[in-house]
Amino acid sequence: MTDGMTTVPRRFSHSLVSTYLDCPRKAWFRYVETIPSPPAPALIIGSACDEAWNYALQTKLEIETDLGPCMVQDVAEQAFRDRVHAEGGVDAIDWGEDGSARKSLDSALRLLSYRPRSEQELRDRLARKAFGRRVIEDTLRRLRELGYVDDAAFARFWTETRQAQRPRSRRLLTGELRRRGVAQEQAEEATADISDEEAAYQAASRRLSASGGKHLAPGRGFAP
Repeated sequence: MTDGMTTVPRRFSHSLVSTYLDCPRKAWFRYVETIPSPPAPALIIGSACDEAWNYALQTKLEIETDLGPCMVQDVAEQAFRDRVHAEGGVDAIDWGEDGSARKSLDSALRLLSYRPRSEQELRDRLARKAFGRRVIEDTLRRLRELGYVDDAAFARFWTETRQAQRPRSRRLLTGELRRRGVAQEQAEEATADISDEEAAYQAASRRLSASGGKHLAPGRGFAP
């Protein structure tokens, strides 16, 4: 159901309700206007002003009294402080002063240009570059929205690449994926079709070919 540029959600999902309870304005942008949410500072300031306006209107309706400008400002300032606290404090918010959100996204895209990566790999690499926790999580959320980060797809890529270049046992591959932050279920699903016998044969063939028949393929998770 639409009305101009506005789309009314057909059902109230858990994520819609959760987002609304956290920030009504964010829910409006994401699920009704269907446009990207503004940066955190804009949402915080907008929510504070919205709360002050609603308080003034409610006071007018209930006791037929107009709040003076100073009182409305006090309400807005308190709402602003409450929202900042709820977001983790001043230091946890990317105020956009140094363009860290843009830099974080650019860094992540640069890393992804070399090869697919898991969410945890990106999280670790961005943390090494001294980006804040909130900036990193916002970057990962944006990458998920764009379809650039998908741990299940990464697990398939990693498994196929490993098996094509340096065959390993299913157990060893699953461990590699888990160390990169891939969930156990996704790691097991990606490696489900691996035959340890076939992988061992391929690994042995490669090692024999490379060493003139002197060595087999130890150390890749295969049973002796």
